[in-house]
Amino acid sequence: MIILADEQIPYVQEAFSTIGIVRRFPGRCLTRAVIQEADILLVRTITPVTGTLLEGSRVRFVGTATAGVDHVDLHYLRAHHIGFASAAGANANSVAEYVMAALLVLAHRHRLTLSGKRIGIVGAGRIGSLVAHKAQALGLIPIFNDPPLARATGDIRYRPLDEVLDSEIVTLHVPLTKEEPFATYHLFNGQRLALLKPSTIFLNTARGAVVDNLALSHQLRLRAIGPTVLDVWEHEPHLHWDLVQRVDLGTPHIAGYSLEGKAQATLLLYQAVCRYFGLPEQWYPSASLPPPMIPFLDIDAGGQSDEEVLYSIVTQIYRPEHDHARLTTLLSLSADARAQGFESVRAQYPMRREFHHTRVRVRRGTSTLIEKIRGIGFTVEEGQAPDSGARPM
Repeated sequence: MIILADEQIPYVQEAFSTIGIVRRFPGRCLTRAVIQEADILLVRTITPVTGTLLEGSRVRFVGTATAGVDHVDLHYLRAHHIGFASAAGANANSVAEYVMAALLVLAHRHRLTLSGKRIGIVGAGRIGSLVAHKAQALGLIPIFNDPPLARATGDIRYRPLDEVLDSEIVTLHVPLTKEEPFATYHLFNGQRLALLKPSTIFLNTARGAVVDNLALSHQLRLRAIGPTVLDVWEHEPHLHWDLVQRVDLGTPHIAGYSLEGKAQATLLLYQAVCRYFGLPEQWYPSASLPPPMIPFLDIDAGGQSDEEVLYSIVTQIYRPEHDHARLTTLLSLSADARAQGFESVRAQYPMRREFHHTRVRVRRGTSTLIEKIRGIGFTVEEGQAPDSGARPM
């Protein structure tokens, strides 16, 4: 079999060479001529998979190494009996950790206390649920909005959107769809954004077009919304650059870009292909992942608040401000060069590991602090620190 794969999907060669010949392509340069001989097509969000692209090819399976599927014509695939799989859930922990890091950075920057605040979570799927779990560890109070789940379950914990928007923090974790009755395209339009308070912390790590970017830029210019974090943008890679300059943290669609999240996405596609074609699985990502860059932290929590300690721990593993700097550096370029730069920043994204790979030893820390550290994903170790690999604080 011939597997045609986006060149930015990690470990795709190692995984899929066990079942066929792997040919890699730049994600924005796929044409009908290129895919004619492919049996399997593996893409990311930057590659629209349409009937026009697939017509006349011998493609029997399409996979996207992403949670979102709005770039794939699923109706065409079903009508032509072409197999399909996405990587839904693969990067959920990465996104949830990004949200926690962003909140701790904003709290530190604006001298806010997170504990006791309500966090409105729009979308209670895998990512939204993980965000809620980690947010509770920080002492936040989750309030969910998810109309499809509300209808399916009748569970009263899924609250109306207007009620959720009254929270001190609002974070978005919905898929992008224009299909009623649960369309999310411009779910946050000018009218809905106007319901947010000037102090509301607003985050979007879902899809860019869930928020009307022009309307959001207008509200931020009026200072009608509080600290704002955007990882996704309308019309990527052609961003609304005025909006980039107005957000507190703007990053180049990398919230789910932990190494573990990327490897898990490849594994999910590999497993789906093996099931579809009845092939044995011969590749597992654990053999490919390198050791963590920071395996151990030795923490002295004396004289600090819990959130100060958490900020110090998290930002040693991941600093969203660095990704903000990578994006805003592009402002010095021409419009066309900015679009190319956006793609380059994503393609050359540095290795980021998830929290659970770092063990933390806490000295002079309360049991409450230790549970918070565990709750956001770290392994807390008791006893003496190892002689090597430790980073003291």
